[in-house]
Amino acid sequence: MQNNEKRIIDLSVQELQELIEKTIKNSSPASQSVPEEQDIISIEMVMKITRLARQTIYQHVHYGAIPFIKRPNSRKLYFSKSAIIAWLKTGR
Repeated sequence: MQNNEKRIIDLSVQELQELIEKTIKNSSPASQSVPEEQDIISIEMVMKITRLARQTIYQHVHYGAIPFIKRPNSRKLYFSKSAIIAWLKTGR
């Protein structure tokens, strides 16, 4: 161990809090351009993005070809905009 290095056990409470806050701040997904709430879209938006008919999207959902989100005990489908764009880029 070098002289300028500290062990975690030797840190004060304040130093440890600062280290934790700095680590959380640096690891947060601030690089994402779209907040998570805005990434969830409805089938209408998927229709606009993909230029596919509603029935075609439902067929893709049925066969598991398109990424989708379905909450338990719910009939409504949701989609992730970033996942739909990635799906389109794969050309499936």
